[in-house]
Amino acid sequence: MSELEKIEQLLNEYYEKDPFNEQTNKFIKNKIRELIISKYETKKMSETEKQTIINASLKLLAENTGCVEDCEIAEVILEDLFEKRKIINQKDIDDFYNNSAIRRWK
Repeated sequence: MSELEKIEQLLNEYYEKDPFNEQTNKFIKNKIRELIISKYETKKMSETEKQTIINASLKLLAENTGCVEDCEIAEVILEDLFEKRKIINQKDIDDFYNNSAIRRWK
């Protein structure tokens, strides 16, 4: 099982058991951020492979962002990856919002 699949499994278990624990929600979603950072910093992957992981990770985050608390967590993660670390770009952010359930609010 890949690291991303493990995070997805944690998210599924979280939503089945205790979907209103903000600390757990934040902890699991920060694992997505940590995965993106670690894969971006590795020398063992091509740029294409890194972008594939980033895309899949952001899609998983987007698919699990639906309420106000989720949005706040996601925005902190996106800000860190975009503004502070310069790992993702505007297209990645646009793709995130296009894949997110919050898109229906627009």
